[in-house]
Amino acid sequence: MRVWSPDWFRQPDLVIERILARLKSLPERPLKQQSTAVSSPFAITEADLIAEPISSSEALEYPATDSYTSTSLEDFVREVVAREQPITHSLLSKRVAAFKSFARVSSTITGIVDALLPMFFTVSDRDGRTLWLTQKDGEQWKGYRPNTAIAKRLIEEIPSVELMEVLFEVVRQNVSIAPDAATLIAAKRMGFSRRGANVDAAFSYALEQLLQRGVLLENEGKLILSR
Repeated sequence: MRVWSPDWFRQPDLVIERILARLKSLPERPLKQQSTAVSSPFAITEADLIAEPISSSEALEYPATDSYTSTSLEDFVREVVAREQPITHSLLSKRVAAFKSFARVSSTITGIVDALLPMFFTVSDRDGRTLWLTQKDGEQWKGYRPNTAIAKRLIEEIPSVELMEVLFEVVRQNVSIAPDAATLIAAKRMGFSRRGANVDAAFSYALEQLLQRGVLLENEGKLILSR
């Protein structure tokens, strides 16, 4: 239908009537609601971050624990620490209990491990101490070891330094991320499909250590690298 016509000058009322009649004859169609939000091709939500494929550049494989050959207790403990470092006091106690054929970690086992601590480089951790063979080993440590089907550790048996490493990696890869999202991704990378109270407490401690040391910063509710 043409709107422009010479009739506009000769019979404008008639033209308007024809236009109105034509409009009334058209079927009614619901108007589509226009979104006022401006989408950006670079917009990333926290849901996207949580759902992203795991990319673990610092992930290491946990060493085999079924082939120790030492026969004396002292040599066995040294072999365990050398192979599994960093190792928590609680996990080392579990290894010693198995070596001594104890069904569980008793006060006797704990005392044995405590007596051997001066042999190693140790640092305070959230639930006790973490051990390395030497101070140099501790200073040069980098990476973390996720749980797998053949190598599983309880959260209490994982040194905080490993949790700090995986948290740092998550923040570095995402540039800016909320603390809860960061700990959720980190927990999944360590092999924990669900976060219970113990997992939350362990990652909260590790995150607090990173913030206190200035490795990470929190800006407007988001974690970022300090450098």
